[in-house]
Amino acid sequence: MNDDSGFYDDDANLAVAGPPMSVSRRPKLSSHLPIRFTPEILQQARRCAIEDGMSVSSWVRLLVEREVTRRTPSITGPRMTDWSFHGPVPPTSTVGGELAGAL
Repeated sequence: MNDDSGFYDDDANLAVAGPPMSVSRRPKLSSHLPIRFTPEILQQARRCAIEDGMSVSSWVRLLVEREVTRRTPSITGPRMTDWSFHGPVPPTSTVGGELAGAL
């Protein structure tokens, strides 16, 4: 075990070493967009978001971003048409019935 108890007693070791780190690397978001869902869909969306370890807002944003990317033509190749989910959803998920296993 190291004994570094005197290291910070020297003022030279208290100087900032490098630029400050950003707290968040996520892009800034625009203003809110109110969207309404039926209670049944909202309940299912909440379950799906919880399974994925996300908030409902983040989950919906992910799906919208994925769909926009899928529909945007790529300069380097064809657009994505694969609907498979590459996130943290386990393959044995039952939320959403039979469809959840296909995602």
